[in-house]
Amino acid sequence: MGNLLLTTSLVLDAAPDGMLMVAADGTIRFANWIAMASFGYTRDELSSMNVDALVPESVRDRHLCLREAYMKDPKERAVANNSRLNAIRKGGVEFPIEISWCPFVLSGESLVIASIKDISERKKIEDQLKASHDLLYELSDQVTGILYQFKLSVNGVFSVPFASRGLIGMRHRHDGECICRRPRKIPACRYERRGDQAH
Repeated sequence: MGNLLLTTSLVLDAAPDGMLMVAADGTIRFANWIAMASFGYTRDELSSMNVDALVPESVRDRHLCLREAYMKDPKERAVANNSRLNAIRKGGVEFPIEISWCPFVLSGESLVIASIKDISERKKIEDQLKASHDLLYELSDQVTGILYQFKLSVNGVFSVPFASRGLIGMRHRHDGECICRRPRKIPACRYERRGDQAH
């Protein structure tokens, strides 16, 4: 088992994301260097911890139930797609992550490989984009007339991803142009050639 564990550890250490090898009872058997950097612990510290200690206390019981349920039916999966998940660093600071689980058997023992990506920078950029978008809406509402963004795809479908308040509730049709009724976000429409019917 020693050589196999060493080989597995070397592979996990070369992974681009944080990797934890976790036993059925939640004990962390191995952590790669990215996981150590993300959580702020040494390898020895992580290897003596239960993985449940790396999630915020407010969701720790739920995480335990999910982990135990997963061990009864282990299969490769991403956890809580389209949801924000938080982990907790040494010192108690929370940070957003993406995580996926994969079952792994080492010398007859059932383990789980957890792949963890720290998305703090991505979340920061998303928040900045949202703030800029909100500011654009606020400024556009002060503009006299209509302000909108127009996008045309190569297959003839176009959309208006942004429209000022003056456009809301309107439907305008012109040669090659169709703007559909919807608050704020306007759905994609089929590009309309002269003589065609609008979709």
